[in-house]
Amino acid sequence: MKIISEVGRSLVVGVTGVALNLGLLYVLTDFMAVYYLTAALLANIVTMLYIFLGDRYYTFRSIHGSLEIQFMKYVLVYIASNLSSVALLAFFVEFFSLHYLVAQTIATTLISFVTFLIFKYWIFHCYEWF
Repeated sequence: MKIISEVGRSLVVGVTGVALNLGLLYVLTDFMAVYYLTAALLANIVTMLYIFLGDRYYTFRSIHGSLEIQFMKYVLVYIASNLSSVALLAFFVEFFSLHYLVAQTIATTLISFVTFLIFKYWIFHCYEWF
């Protein structure tokens, strides 16, 4: 099924995005002497662009539609998903007394499923299942 291959490609984009983010953070902080919070912000911006382009051209192979409109929608979802992830993190830690790393893993997993569907159907308009 098409959606299974898209999920696989999405995982590739996501994992390489995490590696890119950590690598940039390390290089900017340790080799270029950029303050770690500034470096984290720069790494997050580059990673967001990388994942957007990876999802557009590799995961969903979306060559139709306005790049600018898709990117604006993507940024909105990116912000909302980060805020939701923090809210879920607090919820799991405060109400279920989960360790923050376990809570973050659960929150990230839940948010990832939702954002995948939003990316697929709202941003990149991929309605085919097969």
